Amino acid sequence: MQGTMLLDSRYEVGGLLGRGGMADVWDGWDHATGSPVAIKMLHPQFADRADIVRRFYAEAAAAAAIGHPNIVNVYASGDQNGTPFIVMERLSGGTLAEEIERGPIPQDRVRAILDGILAALSATHARGILHRDIKPGNLLAAGNGYKLADFGLAKTSVATQTVVGEVFGTFAYLSPQRLTGVQASVDDDLFALGVIGYEALAGHHPFGPTEDLAAITHAILLRDAPPLRFFAPDADPALIATIERAMARDQRARFASADDMRAALHGQAPPVPAVCPRPTLRPPARPYPPAPVATPAPHRSTSAWPKVAAAVAVLIAIALAGLVFVLSTPAADPALKPISTVAPVAPPPNGAWSSPEPGNAAKEPVETSAPKEIGPEEPRG
Repeated sequence: MQGTMLLDSRYEVGGLLGRGGMADVWDGWDHATGSPVAIKMLHPQFADRADIVRRFYAEAAAAAAIGHPNIVNVYASGDQNGTPFIVMERLSGGTLAEEIERGPIPQDRVRAILDGILAALSATHARGILHRDIKPGNLLAAGNGYKLADFGLAKTSVATQTVVGEVFGTFAYLSPQRLTGVQASVDDDLFALGVIGYEALAGHHPFGPTEDLAAITHAILLRDAPPLRFFAPDADPALIATIERAMARDQRARFASADDMRAALHGQAPPVPAVCPRPTLRPPARPYPPAPVATPAPHRSTSAWPKVAAAVAVLIAIALAGLVFVLSTPAADPALKPISTVAPVAPPPNGAWSSPEPGNAAKEPVETSAPKEIGPEEPRG
């Protein structure tokens, strides 16, 4: 930036401190108080976007309204020749991301960092504000602790135009629900803080390198992080349990509030609600036929009376069937002879039957009369 620029005739703009996707942060000086400040200025190409400008000012309003010691202070906001700006507290330290890059952080310091940010989130959520972009780069060093910064994606009463399906935030710190477009809730901020705690203790991200967005999104959606005790075997089990519960893939198993998670840090964890295990969403290795539908077994009574009644019914049915058979069968009459429909053949004179000549088939008796009709009262031959 060329020359000296004064905002509101008070804040002098200095050198560039950091560049973001929508705004830059500049070093500054407050001539009224004689103290350093940080000045965040929206990129000129977004100045005509009413929705972005509204969200930019909502960030300033949200941070200023909370006024918590673990949140970066906001002193002023305004417009300079069509460029919106925010004047904030100037912190000389780096970010938690830079500290994590140097290796795992001792557990006592991790607990202290989480405790301070949870206190900030408790005040934030109490005002109905969701940060929605909790990550190490937004935690700025202040003394021995860190302050929460960058409420640019915060959901407030002013910035409520998000709808289901919109995804805001840094993918590596979003919960599975946020990644699928579900609207943000309190436990989503806590999920991100759990990922930060894991990363600080282990020295690396729980779901792999953050540069590959597709791989890390797939991992968050479909896999549980490796147990933290593998990478921090000497860490307090209560600290590990707190971090892993905040990162639970099942939303119902997470902490209901920042106060609950903060209490767990100090060994006063609220009970875990009873939840159904979340299935692992992995496609099968090969197609399977549809499972057969199980037919429910009929209800069986434990009483002996139904069995006795069934046996009696069977015996009665057998007896009735036998009675009907006896009554419907006509009695045999010895005086009646069977009626043949074939004329008898007289035997040969010598009284013996001769064998048929070779090559000639034996002759069957010849039917000499038409079959006689048998009346309904006559027995069949």
